[in-house]
Amino acid sequence: MPVPMVPTQVLGTWQGSKDGANLEITDTGILVIELKDGTTLIGRCSFVQQRGTMRYQVGVAHCPQEPGEYTFVVDGSTLTTSDPADTCNERRAMMDQLWNRARK
Repeated sequence: MPVPMVPTQVLGTWQGSKDGANLEITDTGILVIELKDGTTLIGRCSFVQQRGTMRYQVGVAHCPQEPGEYTFVVDGSTLTTSDPADTCNERRAMMDQLWNRARK
């Protein structure tokens, strides 16, 4: 069985506490962000331990193809990102919030 590209604790759907965006991260590294205004951003993410690199690929993306790096920390049903290395101001602002695991 192949090793997931994403830490298991980060997998799933998360809802932003500040803006209500939905963030879905799959075990194959697919990243889907649905903003409250109906915009959908699709991209890829990869991890080295807790450090994740995000890159939008299609959609009305902010900073397409430009990578952003964050440290992802899961505590129970809460996800936070910290220590950003990201020149994309829109993504950086969006990721700067508490994410709650969405109910299934």
